[in-house]
Amino acid sequence: MTGGDFYALSDALLQKMEDASNGEPNEEGRIDDLYEDCLMPFLDGNVPNEPREVFSDQEWHWYPLTVLLRQEEACGVNLGLGEEMIGYSFSYEVPDIAQALSELTPDEIRRRYDAHIDEMNDAPIEELIALIQGVTAFYQRAATNGHAVLFRVT
Repeated sequence: MTGGDFYALSDALLQKMEDASNGEPNEEGRIDDLYEDCLMPFLDGNVPNEPREVFSDQEWHWYPLTVLLRQEEACGVNLGLGEEMIGYSFSYEVPDIAQALSELTPDEIRRRYDAHIDEMNDAPIEELIALIQGVTAFYQRAATNGHAVLFRVT
């Protein structure tokens, strides 16, 4: 079974990941390996002060959330790093996403849920509403703290 997690991180690390994914040289002129130099050290907690925060409460309902929150781009304005299923947003994009999420009402979530019922994987609507409230709070903290956000499907 797959899962998905949200990570708050610095723009500098996110830029390093994007550059590595695109084959751009780093400040020393070397091309970083996305996995060995960026992603795996980050996920293993071997990058100082990174991630800044992790939100994984919704891990098993990641797919319904990608469907329900597509309009707000909560699972990333930018998509894909290397071969990974990753969505990401730089810190300047996060406040707009946080604002859009904060305007999402339970009634609107229910409407979207009903419109995409075949993609909800039997996830209970009340549970999804609570998870979306958690994602919203996560984004609000990231916006307040000036963090970028990465969403990774595992």
